[in-house]
Amino acid sequence: MHALATRGDIARACQLVAPDHPWPAVALAAAITVDGGLWSGDGSAAAAAWRGGNPWGPKSSTLHVLGEPRAGAELIAAIARSGDRVITTPAVLTAAGVSDTYEWDLRSMTSSEWDLRRPSYAGAPVVSWLPSDATTFAEIDALLDEAFAHAAIRPGDDRAGRWCGVRNGDGALVACAAETLPAAPIAHLSALAVRPTARRQQLGGAVTRFFLAEAFGAGAPMVMLGVDADNRQASALYDRLGFATWPLAGTTLPTEVS
Repeated sequence: MHALATRGDIARACQLVAPDHPWPAVALAAAITVDGGLWSGDGSAAAAAWRGGNPWGPKSSTLHVLGEPRAGAELIAAIARSGDRVITTPAVLTAAGVSDTYEWDLRSMTSSEWDLRRPSYAGAPVVSWLPSDATTFAEIDALLDEAFAHAAIRPGDDRAGRWCGVRNGDGALVACAAETLPAAPIAHLSALAVRPTARRQQLGGAVTRFFLAEAFGAGAPMVMLGVDADNRQASALYDRLGFATWPLAGTTLPTEVS
């Protein structure tokens, strides 16, 4: 095993073991704490791992692992600590013999992909950036409580910057999403939520398209977001918009790792 001392070392190792995987661009962003990493390989199988923060989700330190399943599983066995949170691919956790997992998809779109399919929707709901004040943050919190209670990003979280949203004819906030800052220059969309009584009005699509247009218009090379693997409605939306899919999985390891 070889130590990876810097973000650049980790990024280069990830490019070798998982070419073009977008996760390192988010999880190694400048605003995310990174404690160093390791690379492991025997010529036929290789993986890279690093310990650091999570761009969304629990803010505690996480062990991130990418690469060939067997090599990734060996890294987990060698360096994981009791109770570690781990983010990796489903195949690595399977190879590690971990059964208590949750699966989710990292979805990504590049600016060139957006340029090829940039849609125009007449009569689409009006989406705008929301004021950053206590009243608006209270509205966002109430909407998330109703529509997306387990959202990890909330107003006031230092990983979130601006919030965008849609108001109905009465001025009530019916949809919202956060721009997550630590992934810059990669833009990251978090906490997309639509009030249950306002669903099936294309609000989620309108908010996502607004975010894509704003991010790419500001020069972002890529937009990313995460979605639970079993959220079929959201996944269908991102499929229609042309997002690529990168399956990931997470777990919290037991007190003893074998």
